[in-house]
Amino acid sequence: MSMIKKKDLITQEEIDQCLKHISNNNDKTNQEQLLKLLQEMQITSDDPTYEDSIDGTRIRAACTIEISRKGGGAGEQGENVIRFNISKKSTLIMVKCQ
Repeated sequence: MSMIKKKDLITQEEIDQCLKHISNNNDKTNQEQLLKLLQEMQITSDDPTYEDSIDGTRIRAACTIEISRKGGGAGEQGENVIRFNISKKSTLIMVKCQ
C-alpha cells in the first residue's frame, strides 16, 4: 500500500500574482475579497498514478484534485470537499527500429 502525497496548488506566490494582477484596479474591496478567499481555500492534487494494460499497448494516468476550506472540518465522509477525478487513457504504438 503506497502513501499518496498531496500537493497544495494555492501557494503564496500564486496569491501574490493574483493580487498583483488586480492591483491595477483601485478597488480595495475586490483585493480584500480575493485575498480572503485564497487564504480560506485549499486546492490539493494527489501524485498521479500510472497503469499499463496487460499487453502493454495502453497506459492510463489518473489523479484527484480536491477543493476545500482550510480548517473547516471535513466531516465524517469529507462532505465539505469537492473532488475531481481526472483520468487519461492513451494507446501506445510500438515501432521496431532497425
